[in-house]
Amino acid sequence: MARWLRPVLREMTGDLRQAAAAIERALADDSYKGVEYEFSLGERWEKNRERLAGLPDRADLYDSLRDAYSHIGRLRRIIQGSPMHPGVEAPTLNDDLDAALRAIRKAEAEVNTELSELA
Repeated sequence: MARWLRPVLREMTGDLRQAAAAIERALADDSYKGVEYEFSLGERWEKNRERLAGLPDRADLYDSLRDAYSHIGRLRRIIQGSPMHPGVEAPTLNDDLDAALRAIRKAEAEVNTELSELA
């Protein structure tokens, strides 16, 4: 297996844990205050997306990461606001934080399985 994969997945799992913790905090506090940073995906995903998609026999891993990062990106956009929703502070039902958290937890599990197999 490519030597680049293990360090990339270790970094991604950290991002996933951070995003999951932020969602849990937003749910507990009923507020997005102080959680925007945790939804910053950085360049790691963009830089490695094609490489991850091309891994043989790793469709579940890629799909779960793609779904989790889609949710994270959506939440980042909600929190940063838009012309339609400036200054969003509290989660709404439409934000579907439970689905985002499920997707992130699934991706974490896939990454952890992959990391244990690479060890």
